[in-house]
Amino acid sequence: MATAGSVVTTRSCAGSPPPPQPGAKKITGGGQIASQTPGQTANFGFVAQNDKPNASLSYHDDGATGGSIDVHSANTSVPSVTFQGNCGTFKGDAKVNQKLGYKYSVNACDNGEPGAGQDTFFISVTGPNLSYSNGGFITSGHIQIHKE
Repeated sequence: MATAGSVVTTRSCAGSPPPPQPGAKKITGGGQIASQTPGQTANFGFVAQNDKPNASLSYHDDGATGGSIDVHSANTSVPSVTFQGNCGTFKGDAKVNQKLGYKYSVNACDNGEPGAGQDTFFISVTGPNLSYSNGGFITSGHIQIHKE
């Protein structure tokens, strides 16, 4: 019988930590969302992973308020990549219309099959004389969470 301050252990595997919980390691996607201008679309493609954090983003909106916007990850620093449930968020440096000096943040969610009408994509971009955001349900394409 155990008394206060004693430890009772049965069938212990000392030195063997429990296996890690399965979780998201990578998120990929490509498709379209509605543009800031009704009737137009914005295109996106990305890959982001948190094992050796890395992200690649391409986004284009011809109907952006204030003129066409073309965003690409610049990879001038290590991006931030995090996961929660079926969503991934990644942030990093960007080139906007071929110019450095901008930051982007993307939140993408894999909400089921098919992707269109289910999955969501949100982007914000900030930098010199620019504050842009757009997002919603994807109208075509697919977003996929990849687990262990």
